[in-house]
Amino acid sequence: MVFLKNCLSNFIKSKNAPYIILWGIFFIIYLLLPYMADDAFPRSLEGIKSFGSMIAFLKMYFYTLGQKLIVHAVYLIVLKYRLLFLLIGPLTVALTAYTINFLINSKNVKPISWGICLLFFIFPFWDLQTSGYVLDTVIYFLPFCAMLISFIPLKNIIEGNPYSKNIWQTIIFVLALIYACNVEQILVMIFPVLVFFLIFYEGRGKTFIWLQFMICCLSALYTVLTPGLYVRMSGETYIWFRDFASLSIFKLLELGFSSTAYHYIFKPNSIFLLFYILLALVVWRQKNLAAQISIIFIAITILAFGYIFDIARNSMTVYGYIAPYYFSSYNYLFLFLLIIVCIALGYLIYRAFYGSRQKLLTAFAILFLGILSRGLLMFSPTIWGSQTRTFFFLNFALLFLCIMLFQVLQNYKFNKKAFYIFVIALAFINTFLFIIHILNILQEGIFIFSKLKVFIDSYLMPRYDLVGWEMAVQSIQKG
Repeated sequence: MVFLKNCLSNFIKSKNAPYIILWGIFFIIYLLLPYMADDAFPRSLEGIKSFGSMIAFLKMYFYTLGQKLIVHAVYLIVLKYRLLFLLIGPLTVALTAYTINFLINSKNVKPISWGICLLFFIFPFWDLQTSGYVLDTVIYFLPFCAMLISFIPLKNIIEGNPYSKNIWQTIIFVLALIYACNVEQILVMIFPVLVFFLIFYEGRGKTFIWLQFMICCLSALYTVLTPGLYVRMSGETYIWFRDFASLSIFKLLELGFSSTAYHYIFKPNSIFLLFYILLALVVWRQKNLAAQISIIFIAITILAFGYIFDIARNSMTVYGYIAPYYFSSYNYLFLFLLIIVCIALGYLIYRAFYGSRQKLLTAFAILFLGILSRGLLMFSPTIWGSQTRTFFFLNFALLFLCIMLFQVLQNYKFNKKAFYIFVIALAFINTFLFIIHILNILQEGIFIFSKLKVFIDSYLMPRYDLVGWEMAVQSIQKG
């Protein structure tokens, strides 16, 4: 017994313990994940049989469906072998957490390492079911992990470490970047980072940055010139948003802003709520009147229109808050309210990090990249059809900001034990409800906790309450 206690104590103290535990828990979760949405209707696998080979099918995909050729090829392989999905899924989660810790937590502070892993249990993984857990793991989660891995050389350059000329490391970084750049939302995040380094950095290792930039340029060129991109855009415009081509650039900007801010302010998810709580804890202690008023104003707005009243959600349309065919005075009011809340959030972020210029610029840069990834959707007719999985990268930007705020809180004197208990409780509740939701799907709603299904579907599941949205979906289903 003493021997087991010593082994457990030594394991907990080890630097890799949080990632091993994270991998183990998510391995159990991935065991439970069902095939649903696109995964449950593997038209792609049936297509391969009719075409005779995967290469022939991917050629068809290139000319008719789109540019995600690399990630889709991986998806087909992972979808075919369930065991491969069980290996890749949990490993991607653990590797992402490990890479985030490597990029942000340079001194490998243990509370930060544990905190990063804990945040993964608060992350809204519900969003990954909107087109199937296999598809979204391979097309969203795995490329994001690959992007973080490709940033490791940049981190080493910032810290003044010489770039390693190890051929195997170079191959890994290049392959990770190629895979990541096959997803447009990630490509638009990588470009500004590399441009920044090319402009402002002078020193050893810049040749490799130029190599990364060239890979991004070739990926962008491939994306734009892919024949399937335009065929797919035309088809999806007809299916999901027939008026999309007639929208002006101003309308697209309003739609992109409204749909994004609406998702977080009027339908807040778990990671945004934690981000706001951490932000409020950091800024409130500064005893700045304007900041405290901003905190209270945002809290009242989220509580009133995110949970108590449905009018804000019922005023959103498929065109945004300012619709050409449907609008009321409430639409303008809520658009104005979202603008004020976003300005207040920006001010609070400034107050949280204004003591360090580097942290302040880093925080706004991370938020900008996350918003950029979501903002790309305003140029796509599937801005609603793709549902909430398109917020995946912006959710991770908020996760990064949570880590940075947690690092700031480490310097303050407050009841840290109570705070840790609160975060652990939030992580437990979020994970518990997620597992219950999965079990309800597996049991077709007949489960001992089935009464929780109403709460989960009403407040936690990704969905849209849009004027005209149900009519559009019904028309699509009728063909």
